[in-house]
Amino acid sequence: MKKTLIALSSLLVVMPAFSGVHTYAEGQSPAAIPETDQVIIHYEENVVSKLAESETVATPGEDADHLATLEVPDNKSIDIFIEDLEKRKDVESVEPDYLVKLDYAANDPDLIDFQYHHKTIESSLAWDVTLGSSDVVVAVIDDGIDLNHVDLKSQIVSHYNMVEGKSFTKGEHGTHVAGIIAGVMNNKTGGAGIAPKTKIMAIDVFDGDYALISDIVEGIYKAVDSGADIINMSLGSYFPSTALEKAVQYASSKGVVVVAAAGNDAISEAHYPSSYNSVISVASTTSGDGRSSFSNYGSTIDIAAPGTEIFSTLPNDGYGWMSGTSMASPVVAGVAALLKAKEPSLKNTQIADRLYLTAKDLGTKGKDTKFGNGRVNAKNALMNIDKTVPVVPSVGVVTDSTTSITGKTELNAKVIAYAGKTKLGEAVAKNGKYTMKIAKQKAGTGISLYAIDAAKNKSANKTVTVIDKTAPGIPTVNPVSNKSTTVTGKAESNAKVYAYAGKTKLGEAAAKSGAFSLKIAKQKAGTIISVYAVDAAKNRSGTKNIKAADKIAPSAPSVNSITSKTTAASGKAEKGAVITVYNGSKKLGQSTASSTGTFKVKISAQKKGASVKFYATDKAGNRSGSKTIVVK
Repeated sequence: MKKTLIALSSLLVVMPAFSGVHTYAEGQSPAAIPETDQVIIHYEENVVSKLAESETVATPGEDADHLATLEVPDNKSIDIFIEDLEKRKDVESVEPDYLVKLDYAANDPDLIDFQYHHKTIESSLAWDVTLGSSDVVVAVIDDGIDLNHVDLKSQIVSHYNMVEGKSFTKGEHGTHVAGIIAGVMNNKTGGAGIAPKTKIMAIDVFDGDYALISDIVEGIYKAVDSGADIINMSLGSYFPSTALEKAVQYASSKGVVVVAAAGNDAISEAHYPSSYNSVISVASTTSGDGRSSFSNYGSTIDIAAPGTEIFSTLPNDGYGWMSGTSMASPVVAGVAALLKAKEPSLKNTQIADRLYLTAKDLGTKGKDTKFGNGRVNAKNALMNIDKTVPVVPSVGVVTDSTTSITGKTELNAKVIAYAGKTKLGEAVAKNGKYTMKIAKQKAGTGISLYAIDAAKNKSANKTVTVIDKTAPGIPTVNPVSNKSTTVTGKAESNAKVYAYAGKTKLGEAAAKSGAFSLKIAKQKAGTIISVYAVDAAKNRSGTKNIKAADKIAPSAPSVNSITSKTTAASGKAEKGAVITVYNGSKKLGQSTASSTGTFKVKISAQKKGASVKFYATDKAGNRSGSKTIVVK
């Protein structure tokens, strides 16, 4: 890639300096990396105008001709330069072309058992199945490889240099990594690789101790387009890059297995490219299957492999030890190569799943932040032997209205659910998550779930109780009057029934066997009484409103004296009541009491000594007793 680039000088926009702030666990921080003096530009699609001084990054497909690099001018900071460029209409985005360091840690060549990692991952038993295949190519994107090393020269199928102006080098780091993957076997020299018949594509992206992301991006595209089946990147940084992420996504979309070192700073900070979803992130273990002290950890770790004091090839037909996730990553890449040789039709995602499912579980049961899915095992992977019991399925809340249950367990394990001896359903945990359709179950029902993996390993049971989330039906309530001292009716069996008048609680009672009777104080006619039920699960029904009927008869009217000359009888009664006057069975007249309770009823004059009776009937139809007046 072009390194000497002419800088722009016409854009004069000032912005705050780029902070570059990152947080690291346990008070540690990654080893210092020099600042880059170059940026990666993402051009808008279908642009006509481009920066003449930029250098296009070789990318296929939709990114072709839309990705380029440009050197930062000497008189500007990288962050000001980025903002200047982002002001342009033909630029979609700009990011620093960060420098990336090799992921190896200091080593002490004092190991008796030179290649203990083969015993750890059971390589010899895997070799009984296959030694790999010359049809499988692993691209080693690194600092170059000694192409003439006695253990590697017959393994190299091609080599490329991504750094313009620099010749291909026989890097110490890259040579060591290549030997771990595919060092020749049975030549009576040195050790052997994990997949000794696999071929290596050597891609040099480093210029000294560092590499630009843009060169790594080009290396990835070159590896994919040149026919690599697997890519190993024992390198990384703590700076996310859109260009790098798109490159690994491109590789994954083309079926390439991408493996990368998780980093050697003993922190949980996201590390790239290993933290990208389409990359197998590899942590490092010791000869005793412990976590290497330098190995990064965290939620993005997928798998672990031996990485402490690994014996492999070095330039000029040399051999030696190195430690780091840089060494662990090619161990996994080598096992992936064996798998690809044995089962060529496996997709990259299937190879990753096989590695995870057949790994030896270390640390916390199931996937954890130190070892991911466990330490890789070559024998188990090739024989598809999985002796790890799946994680007990997790399950969300299940209610009596639930028709599907969801949760998590081992990747691709089958989850089965039962209620007693009745099978409710089953589902496969794709990507470790499952969704299972079930029929609605009664509240209180116990549901048992367990997971079975491809090797027929069965997890322990997970039992959940169906929660009652169905509200009781609205209670039925018998008529209530202003004479009532109880409210009766029917509601859900054993639910508690409450009665209110406005905000005033009148009483409560349990609906034993579905019937209830609660005591209340007498209420005025017309009072609205609200009744509802609450079940044992605290679900509340709707409300039944009932009006207190008027069932109390008015008092008998008081009547003024009547003479034989009276033609209008008067007196007092309940206001609004209808006053009716009779002489025997003969109705003499009728009128309504006023708002003050007075009334006057027109009648015909009655004979002296006649008995005239007066009745009051209220609005509810209740009739008072009679008041008899003798005519004077």
